[in-house]
Amino acid sequence: MESALIAAVRAVHFAAAIVLFGQFAYVGAVSPQREAPPGFARITAWTCVLLLATLLLWLGLEALSMSGLPLREALGVQTLAVVATQTVFGRVWLARFALAGVLLLVVSFLYRHPSHRRAQALGAVLAALVLATIAGVGHGLAGKGADRAAHICADALHLLAAGAWLGGLLPLVLLLGRRDALPLAVPATQRFSTLGIACMAAILLSGVVNVWYMVADVPALVHTSYGLMVLAKISLFLLIIVLAGINRSVLAPRLLAGDAALVSLRRNAIAECVLGFGIVAIVGQLGITVPGPHMH
Repeated sequence: MESALIAAVRAVHFAAAIVLFGQFAYVGAVSPQREAPPGFARITAWTCVLLLATLLLWLGLEALSMSGLPLREALGVQTLAVVATQTVFGRVWLARFALAGVLLLVVSFLYRHPSHRRAQALGAVLAALVLATIAGVGHGLAGKGADRAAHICADALHLLAAGAWLGGLLPLVLLLGRRDALPLAVPATQRFSTLGIACMAAILLSGVVNVWYMVADVPALVHTSYGLMVLAKISLFLLIIVLAGINRSVLAPRLLAGDAALVSLRRNAIAECVLGFGIVAIVGQLGITVPGPHMH
């Protein structure tokens, strides 16, 4: 039960960080004239609050798991302070909590001034750091020297690419659902397609590095829980690539023909979102599952 709660909190935290960074990625790389997308202020505000709430829950659950103490003692100030200051997880957590706190202040300002360029840029940097530093509490820490650095960097790239693509897909879906979407949909989908190709390439490259370190051989891929979840993640990713290919090659060129293509494009984009957050759910469990090479 405890591990299931940690996995769930991790997944929700990852999803919040991805959505938050994706909003800023969309503004910087997709939105015509860098206009804030539909619901930008509201979505960034709520996801930032969710980000901080899940960070607090994550610390409490880790303290409970690490200490082995009863719930009341594990959540006491002394135990939490030890976990936060004397473990790698805790030190990374403190840095990420500080970043998320500053990000909340920036998002609060953007709630009133969503088109403020400097605040958007600062929010993008902070959201990127909050997302990328998740790699600092992953399996990459088990390595040593150059291997550890390479693995953590690959994980950070993986997170940022996933955030820009999956998080940026949500505002595109909202845009495609507007009645007056067609004039804006053509340039937005073209820009998102370019962003998506770059993100998919980065996800694939960093994913190969991750599998190299965490799976090592075919038996570990097909005969361990970790390996089977990696296969499930890869399968969902391949389905996403198929849908993205249809969107880029078939539906996007037909946008100028009318609303029928717009409806189909939005439906496929929603399907991509569902599959993408399915992968996020798997990743929440992967982080607390022992990989095959680590079993020895």
